[in-house]
Formats: sequence, structure tokens, C-alpha cells
Amino acid sequence: MRKISKADLSLRNLKKLIKKEFNETDKLIRNQINSDVNRIPKLSKHIINLGGKRLRPMLTISCAKMLKVRNKNHIKLAAAVELLHTATLLHDDVVDESNYKR
Repeated sequence: MRKISKADLSLRNLKKLIKKEFNETDKLIRNQINSDVNRIPKLSKHIINLGGKRLRPMLTISCAKMLKVRNKNHIKLAAAVELLHTATLLHDDVVDESNYKR
């Protein structure tokens, strides 16, 4: 059995604190991956479903909570940050002609 690190526990605790906003962000991300170009939605879903920790949205949401932001703009910002990050990773794979697509 794999030992759980302190960092893993901290991320789990953080996710518990921001669960509602994190889920809203994830839903928004999934709703934004549509395109008229046939390959884009399929490829986007593949990349999104790979998971990852989604640290950028977690940090965005956490900062909004610390600053006591009352509107939902931080949800949109968190989704945008993650989508931009994902797009840059994919672009990098294409430019590098990598066989591995995230």
C-alpha cells in the first residue's frame, strides 16, 4: 500500500474546503470544450478526463475565499486558468511533435 504524503493530505483537506466551488469550476470547464471542429471536443474531453490535481483552479478558488469574494467570477477565472494551462500543454505537444498527448 502506498504511503500518503503530507502534501497529499494537504491537497485533500484543501479540496474539502473548496469542494462546492471546485465542482462548479469542473462543470464549467466541461461545458466549455465544445467546438464545430469535430476533433476538438473529443480531444478536449480526453485531456480533461486525464485528471491531474488542478492546482491552478484550486489556488484561484482558495484566494477568492481568503479575500471573501462574494460573486462567482472566481469560478469563471479558475476555469479559464485551467483551460489555458491545458491548451498550452497540448500546443507544446503539437509543436514538439510528441507521440504522447496529454
